[in-house]
Amino acid sequence: MIAIIVRIDNRGLSRQTLSLANHLGITRRLAITGLPGSPDDPSHLTPHTFEIPRSRMNDRALVSKALDQVSSLVTCETFYSDEIIRQAKAKDIELILIPNREFLHPDEMEAAAKIIWPSDWMLPQRWQDRSQVLPFPVDRAEFPPATFEGIEYLVHSAGHGTQGDRHSTLATLEAARKAQVKLAVHSVTKKGLHGSSAGVALVDGFLSHPRDIYSLGEALVIPRRWGGLSLPIQEAASLSMPLIMMSTDPYAIHTPSDLWVAPASYAPIKGILATDLSVATADTHDLARAMHTLVHDPLLASQASEMSDALAQSISWEALGEKWRQALGIEVAQEIGSRP
Repeated sequence: MIAIIVRIDNRGLSRQTLSLANHLGITRRLAITGLPGSPDDPSHLTPHTFEIPRSRMNDRALVSKALDQVSSLVTCETFYSDEIIRQAKAKDIELILIPNREFLHPDEMEAAAKIIWPSDWMLPQRWQDRSQVLPFPVDRAEFPPATFEGIEYLVHSAGHGTQGDRHSTLATLEAARKAQVKLAVHSVTKKGLHGSSAGVALVDGFLSHPRDIYSLGEALVIPRRWGGLSLPIQEAASLSMPLIMMSTDPYAIHTPSDLWVAPASYAPIKGILATDLSVATADTHDLARAMHTLVHDPLLASQASEMSDALAQSISWEALGEKWRQALGIEVAQEIGSRP
């Protein structure tokens, strides 16, 4: 039996793990609860979900019971505890890891029998014999495509305000002031944000649904400094929203060149096994130019919307679902019959 470690809070990792479980029909779920930063949503606890509180992740008896009759265990970013890895090895359970490139855990990478990278951005040379690249699919039923009708507000998702201003939030605020455009910024914590100015609306806290972030405006400004195609990019693209992104890989090919933001500089970042990574800093003047151009050029905005839709189609569950089933060894009949 295949099982998956899920989160049931409101973070993006929760959306990703639950989406994999639901679309692939993985009913056996190990829910890590009580993690800091955001509240759990008990509505995600199904009859086949085995709850492992954060305070008991190293409880030998509890972990053993959670792994009973499991043949393969899938997780995103981390296995959360050494006890899970130890017992999985003892029970000869195949470990499948979907890692985050800049925060790799060496012991977990070595333990994984299969590694599925969501992006080919700066892949390490190690573990190539166990690796494949397969993007996270986006659910176009949950984030349905819309007819583009123009732009009043630009939207920026700052996330949790951590990880070194990963989405260039401060540069986006400055650029909006320079471009004199209307901007709505969603940040869970407002960490690092210093008030608002004319034309800039700050919205904080957890919203009732991720779609609510994108309803704040008509186009997404996300000059992401590093990493792959993040959830905000995928979800906004699924909604056919134009995207302003960095001119670097893997972003540039998914939006018109007039909406590319040039890096002002590069700097190394530190992370587990990530000392070789260099990340961009957005040029605020070029970002202001792109924002002004998008708001005042309807034809360009329409072209960008079409490119977003094409991106979303290429990474939809319809396009990638079978590849994910094959990667995880899930039979189609099993998926259809066991969907919750």
